[in-house]
Amino acid sequence: MTRQGATHQLAEYVAGLSASSFSDATWGAYERALLDWAACTVAGAAGATRLHQTVGAPAKLGEASILGTDLRDSAAMAAFHNAYACHLLEYDDLHGPSIYHPGAPTISAAFAVAQRSKAKASDLAAAVVAGYEVGIRLGEAAGTDHYARFHTTGTVGAIGAAAAAARVMGLNATLTRDAIGTAATQAAALWAFSDDNAGSKPVHPAHAAMVGVLSADLARAGVTGARRALEGPGGFLATLGGNPQAKCLVDALGSTEPPRIEALTLKAYPCCGHTHTGIEAAIGIANSLAKAGHSKADIAAVRVTTYGSAIKVAGVRAPETPEQAAFSYPHVVSWALLNGTIEGAFNAQTLHDPAVVRLRDKVELIHSPQLDAAYPACLPARLTVALTDGTLFEASADHATGTPAKPMTAESHGKKLRLLLGEAAPRWEGYAAGLLRSTQAIGTPPSGVISA
Repeated sequence: MTRQGATHQLAEYVAGLSASSFSDATWGAYERALLDWAACTVAGAAGATRLHQTVGAPAKLGEASILGTDLRDSAAMAAFHNAYACHLLEYDDLHGPSIYHPGAPTISAAFAVAQRSKAKASDLAAAVVAGYEVGIRLGEAAGTDHYARFHTTGTVGAIGAAAAAARVMGLNATLTRDAIGTAATQAAALWAFSDDNAGSKPVHPAHAAMVGVLSADLARAGVTGARRALEGPGGFLATLGGNPQAKCLVDALGSTEPPRIEALTLKAYPCCGHTHTGIEAAIGIANSLAKAGHSKADIAAVRVTTYGSAIKVAGVRAPETPEQAAFSYPHVVSWALLNGTIEGAFNAQTLHDPAVVRLRDKVELIHSPQLDAAYPACLPARLTVALTDGTLFEASADHATGTPAKPMTAESHGKKLRLLLGEAAPRWEGYAAGLLRSTQAIGTPPSGVISA
C-alpha cells in the first residue's frame, strides 16, 4: 500500500482485490453471506413490493431485479428496494465489533450493479468481500461513540455500498476514492425513529445501498469526492463520531489476515441482535424451571442486566406490532421464559396474550456500566428470575448462536434459509453455488416467489 490517507488506501484495496486470491474460508463466508442476504430479502419482498408501487420505476427502466418478485427497477432503486426488504424482518447478518449490518446495503448495491452490467460472478464476489471489508473497518473505527448518535448500518453502509458498487464497475483506485468520498457526504441515519417506534429503520440500509450505487455512478461520470472523506478533519469520523486515527481502518489491509466477512454473525432469531444473549439465557432458565417442576405462573420478578445500548435500542415495554416486538427486550425474554423458544413470539396475536403481558410487566431492565465495558466485543446479558417462594434462577450469556464465538451450524443455517425462502430455497442454493469460483456472468437470479 502507498503512504496515503486511509480513504485512498481503502480505495486501492477495493480496486485491486481479486476473487482469485480467496481462501476456501473466504469463499465459504461469501456463500453464506450471499444466501443469508437473499433469504432475508425474499422474505421481506412484500414490503419492497408495496414501496415499488409508489416509488418504483417503469418497467422499461428495469436494470436489476427486486428479489422475490417479478419486478425490476433501475440499479439504484433495485438496490434500495432489496436493502429495505433485507432489513425489514430483523433477520439479516451483522458484525458485532462494528455494530453494523453489512449485508443489506453492501450486497444489495453490488448485486444490482452486477445485474445492470452483466458482471462476472468473480467480480461480484470481490465486490462483496471488498464492500464488507471497507464498511466493517469503518464501523470499527466509528465505534460506540458514533453508534450512540447514528444507526451505523445507514451511515457506514453507504460507504461499504459505494466500495462494492465501484468494484463491480471496475473503477480504478482514484475513482473508487471519489465514490467513497461522495457516499460519505450523504451518510445519514438518525435514531429518532426509536423515540416513537417509527417505521424508518429499514430505510437506513435502503438509502445507503442507493447512495452507494449513485456515488459510484457519479464517480464514473467525473464527479470527484473528498480525498480524505473518512479520516480528514472535516470527514466522516471527525464529524459523525469515531476515531480518525484508528489503526483498524487500514492495519493489515490486504495482508494474509482473514477478511472481515469471515467474522460475521448470522442471526438465529428475527429480532434486534442486542436481545439474542438475553433470549438464550431465558431459554436456559425456562428449561431449568421445567426440570425442577416449577410452574411459569410462579415467576414473581425478572431482572435483565445488560449494557446501555441494548436497553436504549430494545427497550420497548409494550409492543403493539410485530415490528415493535422485535425491539422489546421485555417481550422476547417473557416469551422465551414461557415457551422455552422464541418461535411464535412475533405473531400479532401473541402480543396481547394475557400470560405474556403479565410477565412482561415483571421484567426490569438494568443498565450495567461494567457490561458496557465488554460491549461491542460481546453482547453480555445477565438474567435473574425470582419465584414467589424466593427461589432464584440465574443465567448469563456473552455470545449468542450465530456469532463467531458460537457459530451457527450448516444444518441450522439451512433451516433458516428454508424458513425464509420456502419452496425457492433449492433454486437459490443452486444459484449461489453456481456463483462460486465462476468467471461467467452472474445470470438471472430465481424470481417470481411473490408476484406483484
